Amino acid sequence: MARLPPSRLFTAALVTALVFLGCATPDPSPLPDGATATVQRDGIRLTLTLEGVPISGARSWARVRVENLGTRAVVWAKALCYVPAAVSIDTTLATGLYIEDRVRGTATGNTILCPASLSTAELLPGAALQMRTSWSGTVDDAPAAPGPATVKASFAFIGFADRIPVGFIDPTPLVVEISTAVTVSPKAE
Repeated sequence: MARLPPSRLFTAALVTALVFLGCATPDPSPLPDGATATVQRDGIRLTLTLEGVPISGARSWARVRVENLGTRAVVWAKALCYVPAAVSIDTTLATGLYIEDRVRGTATGNTILCPASLSTAELLPGAALQMRTSWSGTVDDAPAAPGPATVKASFAFIGFADRIPVGFIDPTPLVVEISTAVTVSPKAE
């Protein structure tokens, strides 16, 4: 693996941090089970599916699928814990992270330890990556406030394998969003 100069490491770290930050969007209404949004660019299709509406203080799930519909291998930057996409929820007050089920399974309590990844991988033509993630329904260890929210999935697209200089990690993320609302569990009402 090629070493990155400090300026590239800073850029990669900054891009990763920006993927996790964002602003809430105004006044969406709750969505039914299976709400799906898809974006496509450069022969890559990114699909986000919510498995129900996000619930304050309770686990909510989302699925992400990344497909290379093109004829060339795609190079992408692995997200935190080596997952194919970063998934977050922006509420009116804060941002929460969805954690891949595989990663959550290795956690001890609320502590999830995994390396920050600045590595890349290739997605071959016709291949797909998929993952299932969940959000705890909390922000800063407290139940999230009910209200408008946006769930985002970001795939860190770098470019095509035949056109990237060795050691180049400067993603132009492909982002898909679903406007929704954090709701209160029917059991809590």
